[in-house]
Amino acid sequence: MAEALGVAGSAVGIVSLGIQLTQGLPKHYGSWKDQDNDISDMCASLDSLQRTLTILLETIQPPARFGMSIKDSVEKNVHHINGALEKLEDELRKVQGTEPPKLGARSAMRRHVRRALYPFREETLSKIQRVVSEARSNLELALQVLQVGGISDIRHEVSLLVRWQGDEETQSILSWLSSVNFWLKQADMSSQKQTGTGQWLLEHPDFLEWAKGNKETVWCLGSRLTFIYCNREENLLQKIEYFIGAIVRQLVERRQAIPKDVRTLYEKHHGMGTTPACAEYLELLQSLTKECSEVYVVIDALDECIDKNGQIIWNDLLTKLEDSVSNLRLLYTSKHIDDLAGILAGSTRIEVRASEADIGAYVQAQIKSKHLLFEFCQRDSNLRDDILQGVVTKAEGMFLAARLHVESLASKTNLRAVKKALRELPATLDDNYNEAMKRIKQQPNKILAMRTLSWIVYAVRPLQLEEVLHAIAVDDLEPDGKSISEILTPRSVVVNACAGMIKIDEETNIIGLVHKTAQEYLERSGAEHFPDAQRDIGIACLKYLSLDVFTKGYCSTDELFECRLRENTLLDYAARNVGNHIREETGHSLHDLALKFLLDKRKVSCASQVLFIVPKGRWTSEYSQDFPKDFHGVHYASYFGLMDIIKLLFESPEVDVDSKDTYDRTPLSWAAERGA
Repeated sequence: MAEALGVAGSAVGIVSLGIQLTQGLPKHYGSWKDQDNDISDMCASLDSLQRTLTILLETIQPPARFGMSIKDSVEKNVHHINGALEKLEDELRKVQGTEPPKLGARSAMRRHVRRALYPFREETLSKIQRVVSEARSNLELALQVLQVGGISDIRHEVSLLVRWQGDEETQSILSWLSSVNFWLKQADMSSQKQTGTGQWLLEHPDFLEWAKGNKETVWCLGSRLTFIYCNREENLLQKIEYFIGAIVRQLVERRQAIPKDVRTLYEKHHGMGTTPACAEYLELLQSLTKECSEVYVVIDALDECIDKNGQIIWNDLLTKLEDSVSNLRLLYTSKHIDDLAGILAGSTRIEVRASEADIGAYVQAQIKSKHLLFEFCQRDSNLRDDILQGVVTKAEGMFLAARLHVESLASKTNLRAVKKALRELPATLDDNYNEAMKRIKQQPNKILAMRTLSWIVYAVRPLQLEEVLHAIAVDDLEPDGKSISEILTPRSVVVNACAGMIKIDEETNIIGLVHKTAQEYLERSGAEHFPDAQRDIGIACLKYLSLDVFTKGYCSTDELFECRLRENTLLDYAARNVGNHIREETGHSLHDLALKFLLDKRKVSCASQVLFIVPKGRWTSEYSQDFPKDFHGVHYASYFGLMDIIKLLFESPEVDVDSKDTYDRTPLSWAAERGA
């Protein structure tokens, strides 16, 4: 039975009181915040707490109703802040009537003189910060249990507050801590959630015990949750520092003010353009969590936590987290994985599988979103029920299978074809993918779809939508074509052509396959579907690097360099990876394209600038000039180990085998360093 949460004196009353206090304290402390950083930090924390309270109040006040287990868990967490609110109320009484000094022309008086007029002790401010931190921890736990719009709503508030801090330095420090923002991934995942599904997990006894802090580790076998996302397609980025840095960034964002130890470490590295070492990240993690009553970390797809060499690193990640955070509460999702070291032995396991009701709700929503299929259901009163029964049965607890089944039905253009397809629904995921690829190859836009899928499957790193649009357009550019913008395919055409096989992350704009099983399927069947993928991608990269827009050579300023990357979205990928795609490929057409590009000094200088400039360099001015000039085509080919092409270059009278770039490096030097 669903019940409303308690009113005055209970959950709603406590939250309402908290809002009053968090609004009252800044009225008195706030007038001092421009004079002292600790006051400013404390006011920011209070404001953040007030926003969290407001979100919670809007969620739990009548007529909202919840299941009994959720109601009990939320009320318990809300009641935990009673003591914190009493302390805040006591502080509010103490500061009422205290006014800051009107310094006027004496605003330059020394700090110790102003301190003589300052009525607030550092230990008092520190205590308020601890109280606020503890209260927010309990409140956000309540919000997690309620699953407020996904936790993306909280993330949105946190993001707004961090931006409210205002200055570019804050954003610079956050980006320095970690360039990855998993809140964006979480927001995108939350936006895809089907309303009314997954409630069973939030009410599962083991999950609720973990949420209350009574279980240290929960292992969910199957579906997705939040916070940190592992992805084998991003293994070039994945290492321990990558994940710990992302956690540290999130903790700093929740503080709403940059802690002193973070700022100190930033200033140490800033001038050198370096990032924290793993040990430094772990020290920050310990510092940021030591005052928290509990620290909840959720890791998705733990089985995909591998590094650039394909080595498993999840065991090292979990060990370092557990050693560094004494009050850690860990939840992770994964497929079944081997745990020879016994690191997961103490975990409580929950098998995650969508219920028939969840799949049914999802299918009904999908039918409504497919115009023609919905029209057929209106014409045939039994069709909707037949689709529900057939798809739910065949899906076997997998949303992905349900989606592919509905996509197949929605592709039919008459009622008879829909019914026939419903009787012949594929039995396995591979059968689903085979059917989808068959549909793709029978449509007018099959070349467009196959190019798109080829880039997604065989690209060295995940690509944004704009990069793929430029990639598939370059093949259609005439030899004398100057502008690629006029031949870009609209997003909707690309999505529809791929027959449900792709998805676009709405937050990061990364285009990928609908599920990792689709990646595995296409990797297994790649020789059949994309026999010349590496060659085709390599040729597209060479064509892109050879565009006339790059005849001016390298950019002389940071602004021009950044503008070039924005306007030519495939340039970064092509310059850094063309060699990876053509190294093992042969053929006159490819070699001719490669030689034409490599013998053009200006276009090579454009590509080499992109090749050598790393993102971390952007913390310093003129970072775009930190690359070897006089880096010719033979240097570029040697860098990638393109031996067949290097032999052809040596035949050209324009090429000096022993030429040196401005780093005093020869082609042989680059080849030796890169292992060619």
